[in-house]
Amino acid sequence: MSQIASYAELYTYVVMDLPGVTASVYLQYLQQAGREFAEQSRAFRGPLDPLPVTDYQQDYDLKTAYAYDAHVLQLLCVRMNGVPIPLSQCALLDSRWLQLAPAAVAQDLTVERLLTCGASPKTAYTDWTGLTAGYYTITVNSSTYECGPCDCSGCLSMDDVARVLETAWRDAQSYPNNYVSWNEKGTNKFLFYTDSGEISYLTAGTSGTDISGALYLNGLTGTAAIAPMLQVDAVLLPDMRSDILPDWFLDRYGITIAAGAVAKLAGMRGPSNRPNRWYNPELAAQRASDYRRGLAKAKLNVGKQDRNILEPIL
Repeated sequence: MSQIASYAELYTYVVMDLPGVTASVYLQYLQQAGREFAEQSRAFRGPLDPLPVTDYQQDYDLKTAYAYDAHVLQLLCVRMNGVPIPLSQCALLDSRWLQLAPAAVAQDLTVERLLTCGASPKTAYTDWTGLTAGYYTITVNSSTYECGPCDCSGCLSMDDVARVLETAWRDAQSYPNNYVSWNEKGTNKFLFYTDSGEISYLTAGTSGTDISGALYLNGLTGTAAIAPMLQVDAVLLPDMRSDILPDWFLDRYGITIAAGAVAKLAGMRGPSNRPNRWYNPELAAQRASDYRRGLAKAKLNVGKQDRNILEPIL
């Protein structure tokens, strides 16, 4: 899996297009092109990390639910414990806050589907690659499942670690709709959630290396928290100076974003007494065409997603 997760990494793939442009200038134009692409295509989207529901609470801070320098551009779907809330009862305030209408506010909601672990001391994937036989136990609907072995030796990111933990849980319970995610935005916590049933704290496994406690997942009573969950699917817009973006986004759309940046830079003639060395109107026209073509494909794919017809970008 490609690990292009920042514009700085993308820069090394396309720098040959514009000899003479410094890395800092090109990074600035990549950031601008990425923001414009995200706004025009609505392609930077997906489920945010679930948030714990508090009874009678009306406002929820969505910023804690994604690990990027961005803000919410559009709400796509809001669910409370798996039940959709009409978007007419959901307001987006200051591109960050979700405000529920009084009719949608939780009242005495008791089914707890979200386990928010305590902060993990192992915050880099390299902290996990030495783990080849990790185990933890979780209880869902009063049934106990020992999950493992968790082999993280091939992980290349903390998201990969979460997928290993998730796969072990799904296999142990024989249920595909259990999820584990890594929330790094100031919290460094793992989130465990299911679309059906009541979840518990983690306990020790009986085999291999116990990863339920403070040395790894920190999902025990006293450090973790369980609650009903609020799930939000949203369109995000990168901040103007944002550099770190999800690898899936740059893997899929990075070439198009780079084309947009090159088109602008190659079209800059510069002052008549000192023209830019990289001025190249033919290249600018070619890359502008590449950008428009990539943007059109992204919009087509997003439109199909909105109609629940998924098709990969080729």
